[in-house]
Amino acid sequence: MSSGRVKIAVFLGVVSAFIGWRLCSPSTTASREDFYRLTQSNVASARVLIGYRVLCALTIAASVTWVAVDPVGLPGVVNLVDGSMAQIRSVGRIRFCTFTVWAWIGQGLYFACTLLLHLLGPDRSPMALVLIATVLFEIGFALALLVSFVVSYVLIPSSPDPTNLFSWASLAMHNLNVLFMVVELVLNQVEFHIEHFHFALLFGVVYILFAWVVAQRTGYFFYFFLNPNYKHALLAHALLLLTVTTFFGLSVLVSHSFNPEQSVLSLPVLTAVTVALCTIRPRPKNVTA
Repeated sequence: MSSGRVKIAVFLGVVSAFIGWRLCSPSTTASREDFYRLTQSNVASARVLIGYRVLCALTIAASVTWVAVDPVGLPGVVNLVDGSMAQIRSVGRIRFCTFTVWAWIGQGLYFACTLLLHLLGPDRSPMALVLIATVLFEIGFALALLVSFVVSYVLIPSSPDPTNLFSWASLAMHNLNVLFMVVELVLNQVEFHIEHFHFALLFGVVYILFAWVVAQRTGYFFYFFLNPNYKHALLAHALLLLTVTTFFGLSVLVSHSFNPEQSVLSLPVLTAVTVALCTIRPRPKNVTA
């Protein structure tokens, strides 16, 4: 094991120990009130809420299924274990290894959990499922903001040919992700808890370890900064976890600051944020003579 990997492993071990300590805290619980916050709406009927969630779940399931069976796949550049770059075509299961797809599937799990809560009702729904659904929504909202921000303001502008980011499945994962979460925020009564920030850390740690396992089997990383052989790998790993946690904090701020029931500006602001984060067609690049 390289010295870089050892340092990162120690760092992740410390972070994991902290997460374990936080998981034992009283904040890692759910109540019957949380159930009603998830399954009731002050702005829509129960039928509308359930219908919306079914639509979202089916959309995510359809796009994920297409990613799995698409025979053509998508070309892309990956970072080999030795640090060099290579061009590959991602087809089938390997496409499920990206951060974006993980975040998208997480949203699908959230909608599946809430629909199960609707089905079971307040008396038969385990509080563990209520907690899982709440956390999935908190993390799903944060990751939607993060993924769409990075795609719209980093990947698309910096890519010489961003065509791959405009397939229908990619558009769904980079645009509908934000739309689904913002509409869900308006419809439900869930209160985000900053005390749940360790779940965002947990997501980041699990994804990093998963990326290492994938690299062990394939010989490459989808993101160069996750390669332990990268010069600033330890800093990059720390910044990744910090970024995920920061966007979690931003999502908590948004959920408390823009409550549609408390401010008439909430819907316009949330709409503006959604539009700003979404990109449905390539932006024209400046051409110089």
